[in-house]
Amino acid sequence: MGCSTGSRCRRVRADAEPSPATNPDVTRPRLPALVALATAAVALAAIALGPPADISPTIWRAGFVSLVATSLWATAVVPEYVGVLVLFFLAMILALVPASVVFSGFHSGAAWMVFGGLVIGASVQATRLGERIAARASGLLAGSYRRILIGLVILTSALAFFMPSANGRVLILIPIVIALAERIGFGPGTQGRTGLCLAVAAAAVYGAIPIMPAGVPNLVLMGAAETNLGIHLRYADWLVTHYPVSGLVGLAALPFIVARLFPATVAAAPPPADPTPVSAAQKRLVLYLVAALGLWATDALHGIAPSWIALGVALLCILPGTGVVAANQVLLRINFGLWIFIAGVVGMGLLVSHTGLGAVLGRALFSVVPLEPGADFRNFVVIVAIEMLLALISGTAGLPAIMTPMAPTIAAATGWSVETVLWAQIPAWSMAPFPYQFTPVLLALALAELRAAAALRMMVAFTLFSWIALIPLQFLWWRALGHFG
Repeated sequence: MGCSTGSRCRRVRADAEPSPATNPDVTRPRLPALVALATAAVALAAIALGPPADISPTIWRAGFVSLVATSLWATAVVPEYVGVLVLFFLAMILALVPASVVFSGFHSGAAWMVFGGLVIGASVQATRLGERIAARASGLLAGSYRRILIGLVILTSALAFFMPSANGRVLILIPIVIALAERIGFGPGTQGRTGLCLAVAAAAVYGAIPIMPAGVPNLVLMGAAETNLGIHLRYADWLVTHYPVSGLVGLAALPFIVARLFPATVAAAPPPADPTPVSAAQKRLVLYLVAALGLWATDALHGIAPSWIALGVALLCILPGTGVVAANQVLLRINFGLWIFIAGVVGMGLLVSHTGLGAVLGRALFSVVPLEPGADFRNFVVIVAIEMLLALISGTAGLPAIMTPMAPTIAAATGWSVETVLWAQIPAWSMAPFPYQFTPVLLALALAELRAAAALRMMVAFTLFSWIALIPLQFLWWRALGHFG
């Protein structure tokens, strides 16, 4: 289609990210590809040579298989689901763990949450409900690009207090944000659209960290503390310990980080809202979404996991009689590669736990950098850094399963309480530099059809900000609260 408004077309093209098809550099050898190739070669050679006498062959092989998969995901030299298939293949031919462990991700709640989310997101787009809601919201969020980013971060993080599922927040908001981006001139591939969607994804993730029931890693830590140590973490203590720094300071910085990485300008006011009446399909979908929000917000009362709520709503969207869009149309819109990837990430976390690799790595890292009573800031930095490294293979949700059993030993070495050692896991979650470590980020990438490299830029930048600002501030706040006594 031609451009009758040439100035707008030129603005959108200047704002757009470069296309690989038009970039001559994509055919040249790239550093990520060389890194992935070298890592794979070293890992396969180590597996072939076998472990030293003091290391279990299973743990040795599991470590290098995890390294191969992680390098493929981190460098993004192949689609993420290809890295998962490599992981599945190597884990099975090397007989690392039973197939029930390797493929356990396919019956995990995370994978089905993503599947349900993709169906619901496709339904929101197909019925154009997102456009209608965006038309209403554009008046409230009108203004500069940075003001819109701030509004989206506040809205997304505020929902964390009422909707426990970070995936649910992304699922509801991303289709609306996509429609909002279109209304203010940010089309597919533009920096502005990328920034708005990533702001929501980041706020959903980082806004959940300081609120106890608002994220999967939080719930895993709660369960691991009760099961392994008999410690019941309390909501108020969690909020007071983490929200002032991780919540207020981290979320306040987020819009400015996104605006710097993905600069854009809102050139004109959005067009007026569509005067056409609300369709029957849109009314049904609104009813389903309101029901989902209510069920997600009250899951502590009825006990139905957020994943199965999402799947139930997805079924309502496509079943004859209740559906809002034909099932075959939805299937064409779904990225099944993401679904496979989520299952693989979950499976690798269980592989690391099942083989004992995580505990071995944790003990090895702490032996290299020992802890000392009284050296609180050094101990704090060392513990967070080691947990950040372990989360590269376990994922943020798998980290508590590795670190929680070691908490009494770490407490004895540092002179801290066991609860303070448990708290020290949480700052590491804000320093996960790769998209594969957070399911909500992957869901946002799939719904918005964004490249993983964009999320990688944002997450690396937030990790650096965390090390420079959040970690020192968190330490000072904890010392004021007496956690290092």
